[in-house]
Amino acid sequence: SKPGGFSSFGRKGNAGTKLFCISGHVNRPCTVEEEMSIPLKQLIETHCGGVRGGWDNLLAIIPGGSSVPMLPKSICDDVLMDFD
Repeated sequence: SKPGGFSSFGRKGNAGTKLFCISGHVNRPCTVEEEMSIPLKQLIETHCGGVRGGWDNLLAIIPGGSSVPMLPKSICDDVLMDFD
């Protein structure tokens, strides 16, 4: 076992892993456990085979439940999946 365990994943203040449930217009919808602070684009490309028709078809995402605002594509290109 490595020192720090789950706290060695992600960034300070956003350490550990999280279950991400990805659905919608992706090639392979899935639920995956991944480290906090993974870039959104990497999460979708790696685990879902990308956005249907390519990343340029992405308009926006809802990164949580219905009370969370949509993030436009311009933010999605670089956003990290964490609480900050």
